[in-house]
Amino acid sequence: MIRERLDVEEKGSVTVMDRLTKPVGTYLLQADVESIVLRVFDTTSGTPGVMVYSELLDVEDVIEDVANTALPWDRDTIGSTFRHVLEGYHVFKSGGKTYRLEYVIETDPEQKLGQMTVTKFVDVRSRLTSA
Repeated sequence: MIRERLDVEEKGSVTVMDRLTKPVGTYLLQADVESIVLRVFDTTSGTPGVMVYSELLDVEDVIEDVANTALPWDRDTIGSTFRHVLEGYHVFKSGGKTYRLEYVIETDPEQKLGQMTVTKFVDVRSRLTSA
């Protein structure tokens, strides 16, 4: 999993994408996952370890069993298997902040894969105001 920085305008949406694989190199499938929880932390606040937002996500809406090269994926020609659109009005309320997004993925215990975490950082810029 790649840790990357994303950039968004305040109250804007961000699309988080990644390619998730099992230790044997095959894709993590919907059937392998029991739950996904998004946890958001404001790293620029006085208490960067305090969660400012969380959401239980639908596995079927986030994990794809087949790699997808649809935009905005542009990292390679293989594609992503993880995709989530986070609507910014929930979290990115003002510019000049950096948020850490943690997607905590609990896998099916029978698969013995353990817990996985996808971590992304989002830099939020202020909207330009027109005169």
